[in-house]
Parts: sequence; C-alpha cells; structure tokens
Amino acid sequence: MSGAPVRALIITLDGVDYPVAVSDDVISVNDRPFTIEVIGDGMVLVDGIAYEVALEGAQATVDGVSHTVRVNGLAIQATPSPTPPGPTAVAAAAGAVTAIM
Repeated sequence: MSGAPVRALIITLDGVDYPVAVSDDVISVNDRPFTIEVIGDGMVLVDGIAYEVALEGAQATVDGVSHTVRVNGLAIQATPSPTPPGPTAVAAAAGAVTAIM
C-alpha cells in the first residue's frame, strides 16, 4: 500500500467478521489485497471483475445476492512517513540576525 492513511475496520458479513484495511484503491481482507475501482453507478471492479453492488441500511446486495452487513471501527491508522528535517542552525557570527524583535 502507498503512503496514504490506512483505514482499518471490521466488516461483519452474514455473521462472519473480516478484518479490512483500506488505502487508495487497494482493500485488504484477511491480509489479501484486492484492487478496487468504481466504474459506474452501482458497478465495482474487484481485481478486474465487475460486480453490481447496492447498499441499503444493513444490507448489501452483490449481483442479486443479499447479505447482512455491519461495519465496526472506521479508524484511520497513520502510516510511517519520513522524518522531516530539523530546523536549520543559524551561525551566531558577528552581524548575523538570530532573532526578530
């Protein structure tokens, strides 16, 4: 996954919990990554395969098959980023401006 924030959550589908991590266009379910793309109203590509998806309340319908869905913990986990450089030291030499008053 890229340096974008990772959203970690649990999706319960028909009573079974699945750990999910979302970053950019990749969703990992049970640590297996899937490339996701929304291609139209209600159409989603998952690893290149098109699915018709409809969400209404606690129900998701995928290609005409309905499932009970619950989502828990839409937390955002920070991903490691490079440490920003520290402040540049100013030499305290004769005539150097070291503070603005």
